[in-house]
Amino acid sequence: MHNSSPDNTDLPDRRHTTEKNRRSRIRRIITLAISILLLFTISIPITGYYFVFVKPLQETALIINEKTYSWNDYLVFTKMLISEGQNSGTWDPNSLSNLIFDVIDELERLEIIDQYAPAEGVNVDPEELAYETKIRVLGRSAVNDPSVSESEFEERYRRKLDLLKIDKEIFSNIVYQGILRRNLDSKLRDEIPQIMNHRHLYVIQLDNRETAKVVLERIDSGESFQDVAKDISKDTPSAKLGGDIGWIPKGIRLDYDAVIFDLHDGEISEPQLSRSGYSLFKAEGNIELQDLTDAHLSTLQSAVLNTWIADHRVKLIKESKLKRPGGGISSERYNWIVGQLTQERELFPRRTFSD
Repeated sequence: MHNSSPDNTDLPDRRHTTEKNRRSRIRRIITLAISILLLFTISIPITGYYFVFVKPLQETALIINEKTYSWNDYLVFTKMLISEGQNSGTWDPNSLSNLIFDVIDELERLEIIDQYAPAEGVNVDPEELAYETKIRVLGRSAVNDPSVSESEFEERYRRKLDLLKIDKEIFSNIVYQGILRRNLDSKLRDEIPQIMNHRHLYVIQLDNRETAKVVLERIDSGESFQDVAKDISKDTPSAKLGGDIGWIPKGIRLDYDAVIFDLHDGEISEPQLSRSGYSLFKAEGNIELQDLTDAHLSTLQSAVLNTWIADHRVKLIKESKLKRPGGGISSERYNWIVGQLTQERELFPRRTFSD
């Protein structure tokens, strides 16, 4: 019987194959490791770019009812204001800092108007929208210029959209909101009655609450309101008249209406906080219906839209339907906004050495 045994000549071939397989595995491992390292290396700048440039644009800046505004919406609106200011020659680069803080408030006001003006019967005519769009694109001085062809308008319109990185629908909506605001303001002004409740008032304006308490003690001790006003009131014009500011219609001193129209004849109010300090009011006589003076009408007209917006804003806040998820504009957010705006070279051209 013959016993078979491994052929010794096969051993080198087996060792060669094993070594070849081992080297192949090592190469695959090295290739995989390099690929992972390369992907990781590439992902770092991509991830950084996302968190620095993309993610902040998508974050919510403002919520009113179900309507949300992102920080990208904020930037678009800001760029549009700057572009229009440049077209009209009214843009001052030194005003950028104030503009950054004002825009979020302006977006809020416009959205409140957009949502609630239709209930007042206020809308925008399509022809009015088309004309205002041309003004926004060409500038008011060129909108009726016959030398500006329709094709030139469309080209300039396209360039503006490219600059703002938006489409016509978004641009048109911004224009629409501006017209709606103007139309609502006009309607509210026209609705101010010519005859309103008035109150004859005297005032003493003071620096602080402690001084106001001292003044009340002087009056309680027997001094007249008029004499103390002449002696100490910071409001020089009325102080000369013993604090007399005349007949005031409801709405002129909106922050004090609830106080001054509840006072009885001869009654003095508690100290009322104002921008300039504290005020004491004294009512004389009863509430009377009187014609508005031109000065009072003008004051009421200039304030009527802001009053309307403020009333709606108070209700929205009470119902938790108006929110700013990111809070105010922090220094970090401010610097990010500046960086986003100033990289637009058509809005902020780089200075050259020859400048």
